[in-house]
Amino acid sequence: MRENWNKSCGLITAALLASATAANAQYNEGFEALNASAAGIVTTGQGPFGGFVLPSGVDHSLYTYAGNALGLPQNPVGGLNFNAGTRAGDNARAQLNNLNFFAGGNEWTISYDFAGTIDTAVGVGGAAFLGSFSTQPFPGAQTYIQLMDWHDQNNPTDYFAQYIAYDAAGTQTFFPAPGPAWEHLQQNNWYRLWTTFDLTTNLITEVSIVDLTTGQGATVDVTAVGMFLGAGGAPTGYRMFTGGADGNVTAWDNINIVPAPGVLALLGLGGLVATRRRR
Repeated sequence: MRENWNKSCGLITAALLASATAANAQYNEGFEALNASAAGIVTTGQGPFGGFVLPSGVDHSLYTYAGNALGLPQNPVGGLNFNAGTRAGDNARAQLNNLNFFAGGNEWTISYDFAGTIDTAVGVGGAAFLGSFSTQPFPGAQTYIQLMDWHDQNNPTDYFAQYIAYDAAGTQTFFPAPGPAWEHLQQNNWYRLWTTFDLTTNLITEVSIVDLTTGQGATVDVTAVGMFLGAGGAPTGYRMFTGGADGNVTAWDNINIVPAPGVLALLGLGGLVATRRRR
């Protein structure tokens, strides 16, 4: 694997802001055109392509950053609104379907901003995992699941960003945190994560993460990390999920799906990488 670290907060934040315009050529959801409030307005039924749906469980909600009931801070590259789900008696889900443009190309990058926290008014959180982002439908399509797992489910203070992957026979495997930048993520802090995959080879090929507060990030080229090879072909949607124990919260913003030129090329960060490590 090749791991690239960027240590410049100002430069990487500027590039992140510039990337939003380029992403509009395909799919970009910043939740700015949807109805939100400080207390939260249900996500289900809002949005493009027929709107977000609730496959099962409890609804996500749309919040304003200003005065939001979850106490989450302003995303440094966010707008006015964000989406979040709270595990309260059941898992929370928000799914968007009908993204049929995946059939138009082989390599794609999906990126999003995310944050994790615990709503202590609902529960103490924990219980192994916090939440996930996945392409859909699963099972059935070429899909992957990116997990947020508590480091210690009995003392849920920090968490890891990891993946569920599959081998050529479709057997589920586990792809742990690709490097230190994906480990010990802090509550109430915003990160951006990228996953690049190839629908021809059915492989995840590159993953990246940036701490949106410090500007520190990493990119790793991965090999033989498989997606689920379903009979349904290319995915047609995505799902935001919150699970584990009551009180767990996952929040999301700036979801982008674009043809994959490689993350550094997409962001114009090729000349900004300060150091490079091999592992």
